[in-house]
Amino acid sequence: IDICSQIEYFTLLPIKDQPEKGVIWFSSNHKQDGRLAKFYANNKLIETKEINQDITYTKEITLNNLNNIKIEIFDLNTNKLIFVKK
Repeated sequence: IDICSQIEYFTLLPIKDQPEKGVIWFSSNHKQDGRLAKFYANNKLIETKEINQDITYTKEITLNNLNNIKIEIFDLNTNKLIFVKK
């Protein structure tokens, strides 16, 4: 295992016995970074997190529509959108 690798995960996890709910899960091990992550659920911004160290973010949400889960990542130095995942 390369502990210096820059690995990120973004997924929606189900909650047992609660089909109308899920958990957004995002993890990054970028130690030297300067990015901003915006998390959306059901077309609404639910949280903004600065990524400048190892981060694990979780948020329980109600699932109105699975197509409305999104993350946007911006470069903090340029404010440029560099990544979008739905």
